[in-house]
Amino acid sequence: MPERASYTPGEFAWADLTTTDVPAAATFYGTLFGWQAEELTEPGAGGYTMLTLDGRQVAAVAPKMGEDPGPSRWSVYVASDDLEKTLELVTASGGTPLMPPLDIFDAGRMAMAADPAGAVIALWQAGTHHGAQLVDEPGALTWVELATTDVAGAKAFYQAVFGWGLDEAGGGDYTEFTFGGKSVAGMMPKSPDMPADLPPYWMPYFQSDPDRLAGEITALGGTLLVPPADVPGAGGRFTVATDPQGAVFGIYHP
Repeated sequence: MPERASYTPGEFAWADLTTTDVPAAATFYGTLFGWQAEELTEPGAGGYTMLTLDGRQVAAVAPKMGEDPGPSRWSVYVASDDLEKTLELVTASGGTPLMPPLDIFDAGRMAMAADPAGAVIALWQAGTHHGAQLVDEPGALTWVELATTDVAGAKAFYQAVFGWGLDEAGGGDYTEFTFGGKSVAGMMPKSPDMPADLPPYWMPYFQSDPDRLAGEITALGGTLLVPPADVPGAGGRFTVATDPQGAVFGIYHP
């Protein structure tokens, strides 16, 4: 069901971009996916800007804050009904809480953690904002994927923290995480083609035509990391790219 009004704890619910240039990012992704940018006006919103498609919230973009030394990056959020308990599981499973639960007005509460290999995962406990209002349609979030240097460790960690299962029926180096009887994410070893200084990472895929958008990505100042290609054994096409500020994202067409 592409339109969503709620998410079960353990599902991916949201994605947002922290960037060095919010207007440029809004223009870049708006050109690719047809998103409209709507900056929140509440005092203390800090420039957080909703990205909408046909009036429905699909993602967001925000400026990097303070002395954040990291690159521009996408964060993906897993739904939780108890952030404190989830962070306890993170610690017990060898991960590292990076940010304690923070109230975001009446929208909900967020926290950040890293898995044992250092991949950052965001957590969301919903208030009035449950997550993306549209998924699995053109221009919307359709998949998330982990590139890691420790596949075995990631399997154990995410099973323990979120209760995810594993589907390795496709063989090869690719693993799908499952939850509630369906695949919710993928995982693969970090490719040697990726920048050496890029740590393990989660990234979102948005649904569109990678062959059509590949030229636009480069014309707009982005970089193709993986040129458009067939998805091995699963059908569809994909590409992986960085935006002009260096944030990694994917495009998938089923």
